[in-house]
Amino acid sequence: MSYFLKSASPVTRPERHYLQRFKRREQLPTASLWRLECGIVRVVTWNDSGDVIPLGFWGAGSLVGGALVAADPYEIQALTPVVAERLSHLTPIPEDIFVAQTRQTAAFVKILHCRQVEERLLRFFCWLMDQFGQSTPEGACLPFRLTHQELADAIATTRVTVTRTLRQLEAEGYLKWSRTEKVVFYSTLNQSAFPRLSASA
Repeated sequence: MSYFLKSASPVTRPERHYLQRFKRREQLPTASLWRLECGIVRVVTWNDSGDVIPLGFWGAGSLVGGALVAADPYEIQALTPVVAERLSHLTPIPEDIFVAQTRQTAAFVKILHCRQVEERLLRFFCWLMDQFGQSTPEGACLPFRLTHQELADAIATTRVTVTRTLRQLEAEGYLKWSRTEKVVFYSTLNQSAFPRLSASA
């Protein structure tokens, strides 16, 4: 079973606009409002020092666009191949979309306030798996790639620290993380605050 953006409701629209495809690592134009048909994007801004600050990770059924985030600068980065529908600026935005944005922001704030890097990284993984994970016999598998730098951006640390912490967590039996496998074990998820993934065990 896959878990994709449980908090956002599909957008009701009277007419179809055109679909556009984006390759992994491409950016979606931020001046437009996009409904994601498939794929996953990362929304980011950055501070005066150039440090990347992720504002959210979104999948199928989500709306993304500059109109939804009061941030400048602002980018929408495709983490996987993406198919998205460009919506008219007159398209009404359902209340559930704003609720989903608020919930994700609250989840990120809670993760970032964990004092230990190990806990921040584990909680971020559990959140990712709850949103996008696919069930396997061992645990939940992330179906797309995140670099160590992107993980570092997400939990406000350095790439070197993420690399070291991943090795530590893998040695301690919390997860399995490589270029080909990204699995968080059910025993780890069962200790988290994400009961829907825990129930898959």
